[in-house]
Amino acid sequence: MTWSDFIKVIGGTTVVVAAIAWIAQSMITHVLAREIEHVKVALARVERLEADLLKSRGEAYGRIWKLTSSLNLFGSITQVDDLELSLQLKNWYFERGWVLTQESKRRYFLVQEVLGFLKLRSIAFRRPADELLFGSESRPIDLLRRLRLESLKIDMRGDEGTYSIKELETCVSEWKVQSLKTSGEDQSESAWILLQFVLSAFRSCMVDELGSRGAVHKGT
Repeated sequence: MTWSDFIKVIGGTTVVVAAIAWIAQSMITHVLAREIEHVKVALARVERLEADLLKSRGEAYGRIWKLTSSLNLFGSITQVDDLELSLQLKNWYFERGWVLTQESKRRYFLVQEVLGFLKLRSIAFRRPADELLFGSESRPIDLLRRLRLESLKIDMRGDEGTYSIKELETCVSEWKVQSLKTSGEDQSESAWILLQFVLSAFRSCMVDELGSRGAVHKGT
């Protein structure tokens, strides 16, 4: 083979290699572009699903807000039937409970646990007297938190949402034990304080999940 023939072979090989490299690069670029498009579509779908879930959660939580409003600190004392409240919450759960996170679901079941215990033990619940809550210079919410400390042995905090589910479950368990020891005594106010506390913690958890109190109210 002459030097000229060798150059021709090398030159031809270089062209072939370059062509193969270009084809390979084009294929990779095409595949990457297609995969990127698939990822974009998937992300858009996830965003739509999350937006729908947030909307559904806001509407569902707004309904819970209404159902639990009867145990309020302010306004006239509302007679609450534990069986009726439990039934309404149960109906809500089987209609809208799928939107609950694992955290808020555990708090929901804790509320139902308290209602079930009160019903089984025939313990009524009654809000503390207005004179006790509103008859001094102290803020009613501060007085309520002091009552929680006395009745539930739970430390005072400025936000019910900061109590962990473990702390709430321990609080309920210890109150039930104490309740059985004091069977026959009037436990109405203590029962109201407990139920109002777990409901407040449940609502606060929902507010935190939605990002703002306004997001809950938009669902009402």
